[in-house]
Amino acid sequence: MRVLDRVFEHGAAVQGREQLVGGAAEPGATARGEHHGEDRHLASVARVSDPTTVFLRENLHPPDVGVTMLLADAAQVADGKLFVLGGGLTAVGPRPQPVAIALLLSVPWDRANISYRWSLELLDEDGHPVPDADDPVAVWGRFEAGRPTGSKPGSPLSVPLAINFTTLPVTPGSSYVWRLQIDDHARPEWHLRFHVRAA
Repeated sequence: MRVLDRVFEHGAAVQGREQLVGGAAEPGATARGEHHGEDRHLASVARVSDPTTVFLRENLHPPDVGVTMLLADAAQVADGKLFVLGGGLTAVGPRPQPVAIALLLSVPWDRANISYRWSLELLDEDGHPVPDADDPVAVWGRFEAGRPTGSKPGSPLSVPLAINFTTLPVTPGSSYVWRLQIDDHARPEWHLRFHVRAA
């Protein structure tokens, strides 16, 4: 597994930027698993919020990917490992502060070398996207798990991700949730809830 893109160090300006893990891809490119055969059912092309980005995805069932999510003071990926500082936050603020989302994805052995699309969106307590200027606070990209040399067949394949924000447009006294989606699928356990302390 190779981490090919740098950790985001920007604030809400990371909207629309992509973090690529495991295989290079450019906006506007078509992504598909390397061993999708002719007998595999593939859905039609689906468009995401970036109209220039098109990708192919499987439309059979939610991807069988294990997810561990942490809200932290900071996070970084280096040498295929996830480094977390101050992880496990459930409350922030009330003053603006840097925050990070640390993600450890576990991909089944037989799903190696398949490109997945992921996205994270910040929602308020009513489930509405949180705006920053004219756009919602969101970040997305792709990940792909490789099989490290010497791995035992059947072992899960880890993909670490780290997304850092300098500040978030949140209100003291309010609650929020980060919603993760993989290939346009979401699960209840892929939600990361936190609240902002009252001023």
